[in-house]
Amino acid sequence: MKAIIFDLDGTLIDSAPDLHASANKMLRALGRPEVTLAQVISFIGNGVPKLVERALGATGGAEPAEAEKALILFQEFYSVDPVSLTKPYPYVMRLLTGLGAAGVPMGVCTNKPEQFTGAILDALQLRQFFGSVVGGDSLTVRKPDPAPLRLCFDELGVAAGAGLYVGDSETDEATAAALGAPFAFFTGGYRKKAADAFDSVFAFDQFDALEAYIRARSAPRL
Repeated sequence: MKAIIFDLDGTLIDSAPDLHASANKMLRALGRPEVTLAQVISFIGNGVPKLVERALGATGGAEPAEAEKALILFQEFYSVDPVSLTKPYPYVMRLLTGLGAAGVPMGVCTNKPEQFTGAILDALQLRQFFGSVVGGDSLTVRKPDPAPLRLCFDELGVAAGAGLYVGDSETDEATAAALGAPFAFFTGGYRKKAADAFDSVFAFDQFDALEAYIRARSAPRL
């Protein structure tokens, strides 16, 4: 494999607890009831504006002016504390360290805004591994449009068909399919449909299994 690109939320990191905390701060500021962690997990996958829209929909809906205010509030709360409850999934650091040592180009393609993506990668000491980071506001479109993933592969200098896209959701599956990139599916993230309903070249529930899969298909030095 000439390059590997990862989704972020629900793939490399379990960020739902921090997203949940910020969503509830936003809802309390608006005088609304809180939502559960399970609800917030179901809201993840299409960017921050969609997460906020879904949180408002679950607590009574909102007119455009209140929705705009809610988005600003969420971004303010999340920017103050985007990482205190967020952790990489087990074996992620080992995998990235091994791939980096082997010289495999890596990237991140996420629907999370660049501001938050960068802050989290820095705080968790992950940015060093990635030659390309494409966020949800890097372009005018987001996943499942294939353009962000195409940009990420282009920045790494690798054709999509020669690489691997690793993700956890229906959005990631659709993005890879739209670009014609092989898709590896992490079953332990924030998916909404059954794991066996995904179309992937490899499905795994722990990142040591992905490490073994990549080793079996790479040069001996990996």
